[in-house]
Amino acid sequence: MNVEGIRGEGSNLQWSGETNCLVGVPLVALASIAIECWRVTCWAFESGHDRDRIVARQTSRELNSLLDGLGFEIRDLTGQPYDPGLAVDVVDAQDGGDSAAGSAKIVETIVPIVLWRGRVVKAGQVVISREGGEG
Repeated sequence: MNVEGIRGEGSNLQWSGETNCLVGVPLVALASIAIECWRVTCWAFESGHDRDRIVARQTSRELNSLLDGLGFEIRDLTGQPYDPGLAVDVVDAQDGGDSAAGSAKIVETIVPIVLWRGRVVKAGQVVISREGGEG
C-alpha cells in the first residue's frame, strides 16, 4: 500500500482546502460517514452469521461506491510500517512483535485515515508494536 500523501500531525491536523463543504454537507461529517462505513466493512468480514455478512457487505459496497464517487478514500494502515510523519495518532504502543530492532509496525487501525481528493480530512488512530533497538 502506498502511504504517500497521508502525512499530517494527527489530531492537530487542520485541513485548509478551498472549501469545507461538499454537496452542502461539511467534509468532516462526510469523513465521519466514511469511518462508519469502514467499521461496517470490518464487521461484515468478522461476523459469524451469513445473513448479517450479506447485508453488511452490500451496505458497505453501496456506501463505498458513494464515497468513492465523491472523491473520498479510506486508508486502513494495519500491517504497514509506522512512520511518525503519518496522519495518525498513536493511541497505544506495544513492545515486542515481529518488527525489526528500532522499528515500529501498525498492528491495529482504530480509526482509518480519510482523504478527500488526496488530502487528509480526518487523521487516523492506530496501535503500534515497536521493537527496542540497542543502538
